[in-house]
Amino acid sequence: AEHDRDLPGAAEEAQAFAKVFGLPPTRLLTGKAATRERVLAGIDNYGEASIVYLATHGLANSVNPMDGSFLALADGHLYGRDLRTPRLQAWAAWHPLVILSACQTALGKTFDGGTYGVARGWISAGAGQVVASLWNVSDTATQLLMLHFAEHAFLKRQPPEEALRLAQLDARGTFPNDPAAWASFTLF
Repeated sequence: AEHDRDLPGAAEEAQAFAKVFGLPPTRLLTGKAATRERVLAGIDNYGEASIVYLATHGLANSVNPMDGSFLALADGHLYGRDLRTPRLQAWAAWHPLVILSACQTALGKTFDGGTYGVARGWISAGAGQVVASLWNVSDTATQLLMLHFAEHAFLKRQPPEEALRLAQLDARGTFPNDPAAWASFTLF
C-alpha cells in the first residue's frame, strides 16, 4: 500500500528530536525496530516521560474512525482502538504531550462530542495534549516544522500551543506561498 513506503525524513526527524532531548539511542525506535510491541512497551515503561513522539505514516477513516484510522509501524498498524484500553498503565500518574508527526492524525469521524480517530485515542489513553495533522503533510515541511516546534517548546520552554504557533510562523517564512506546508498541525 502507499503508506508502506519509507519516509526518508522521519528517521532524521526522530534523531533530531532525540538530540534535542539528549536521549540515549536505546530510547529511539526507527525502521524495523519500531514494532507495535516495542513502541507500546517503550511508551508504557518510561514513567513520567513528558513527551511521546511518533514520526510515521498516518491514515484517517471517516467511516470507521477507531478501527480504520491508524499510525503505521514496522510490523503493522497502531489503530485508534488500540489506545482505548487501559494498556498504558504508567499514564495513570502522568499525562505526556503526544506528537503525531504523520498525515491525517487529527481526522476521523465527527460527533457531537468531538472527532474520534487516532488523536482522540491518545487523549483517551491519558495524553495531556496531542499535536496532530489535519491533512496529508509533506515529509520535508513537517520535519522543518517539528524541529522548530521542538526548539520553541523544549529549548525555549514555550507552552505547546504557543510553540506550535511560533513553529508555524517560522515554517511560513520558508514556505510563504504554501499554507499546506506550515498550517497542517493543530493541538488537542
